[in-house]
Amino acid sequence: MWYRILQALDAYFKSLPAFSNVTIQLGDSGAIPDSTTLVLLRGPGQTDDRLRNRRGEQTVFIECWVTSSVQDALDSAADGYLQLADLEDITVNALRTFGHTPTIIDGYHITAKPGQIETDGDAFRPSVGSRIQLTITYTKTSP
Repeated sequence: MWYRILQALDAYFKSLPAFSNVTIQLGDSGAIPDSTTLVLLRGPGQTDDRLRNRRGEQTVFIECWVTSSVQDALDSAADGYLQLADLEDITVNALRTFGHTPTIIDGYHITAKPGQIETDGDAFRPSVGSRIQLTITYTKTSP
C-alpha cells in the first residue's frame, strides 16, 4: 500500500498550481537536491491482521528542500529559512486537503494527518531542508 500512497501524493502535488515550480521526487536519489524539491519517502507501516489487511496505517515523509541563492554566507541563513518556511507552508496546506475529501487509493478509503516537522539541522548549506511526517489511515471500501 505504501507505494500506491506515494504515487497518489506525487500525482496530487504535481496537479496543484502552487507546486508548478517545485520538483516532486518519488524516493531518495542519495543526493541533496539543488533546487526547490519535495522528496516523498516511505516510513513505518502497520496493518490490522485480524481484519485481513482491510485496515492499516502508513507513515510517509515529505522532505522539503531549498537552496539559498544568496552568495554572502551571513545572509544565506535568512534567505534559505524564508524559502523553506514558504515551501513548508504550501506543503502543509496541501496536506490538510489530501485525504480529507473523499480519497480512494486502490480500493481503500484514506484519511491523512500531517504531523511533526523536523529540521535538517543546517547540515547541508547552502541547501536547507525539513521533513514533514504524514500518517495515512486506510480502510478497504468493499469486501
